[in-house]
Amino acid sequence: MYETEPSAIVDGAALTIDGWRVVSYAQVIARLADRYPERPLHEIEAIVDREADAFTGGRVLVVPLGVEEGAAEILGRSCS
Repeated sequence: MYETEPSAIVDGAALTIDGWRVVSYAQVIARLADRYPERPLHEIEAIVDREADAFTGGRVLVVPLGVEEGAAEILGRSCS
């Protein structure tokens, strides 16, 4: 398996993956929390989640590498 996606292009804190510019969820939340300290963290997270879903149409853009490994393990078990 790939250590990193071959089509990923590092550009500072952002990456381009499959044509989408993406950034760390945690970094977005931290920046918005710093910018809007009067807003509760759960509200910021909910807004970011809704915006991400609206922007991507609910399509998952990236997953931790462990997700693929876990899925392969499950798929391997179900074929036995």
